Amino acid sequence: IKKSYNLIKDQETPNIKNEDWKYTPIRKYLSLFDFQPHISEMPTCEPKFSKMNLITIQNGNITSIELTKQSSGKIEILPLIEGIGKYPELVEKYFYKTPLHNPDYFTHINQSFCLNGLFIYVHDNCIIDEPVFIQQDCYSENETFHQTHNLILIGRDASMHLIKKEICTGDGDKVFHNLLTDAVILDNGNLSFNRLQNECKDTYQITHFYANLLPHAELNVNNVTIGGAFARN
Repeated sequence: IKKSYNLIKDQETPNIKNEDWKYTPIRKYLSLFDFQPHISEMPTCEPKFSKMNLITIQNGNITSIELTKQSSGKIEILPLIEGIGKYPELVEKYFYKTPLHNPDYFTHINQSFCLNGLFIYVHDNCIIDEPVFIQQDCYSENETFHQTHNLILIGRDASMHLIKKEICTGDGDKVFHNLLTDAVILDNGNLSFNRLQNECKDTYQITHFYANLLPHAELNVNNVTIGGAFARN
């Protein structure tokens, strides 16, 4: 976190002059907002049994975590802060390293200040037969700046199929979402991640996905971007 903060503390917001790989006028979109970034209240939901593996997120907050009996015990899905507190040695060993190699401004804003998100851990030798669904609803009555940080750890000889749908269920105010996912796949692990982004005309989103693959690990990522005022993956 300190390294990320040091990388951005003297930088200006990216603009068309200094953003080399994608000439996007970020300042134009940020100027539409009149708010200060804030951290949402910490989620307190407890995982429960269901007929499908489903995580629901409303306006940046985790509202439910449901797992099938077949998946329970093989996979742990926790709010980010709870996962970091429960597995500090895994976080120290594997995470917050790969994104440091990218000087991207929004990556390091996220790593410096974000406390919200998911911690997903598939234990060694565990195959999650049913897909894990994440439904994220961006609807908000007030202008909001979300920073979400997800950590995914796929254990040795383990696998998971993750499907995420990002939607907006109403006409609210402007939402700017800075989302980062940091995935680590251990030896012979497998992660498949399919993401559909179809949000409303008042949603502005920047998304980064970083992955660290150990020997013989496999990763398949697909993004489909349909709606939203502005989306960059």
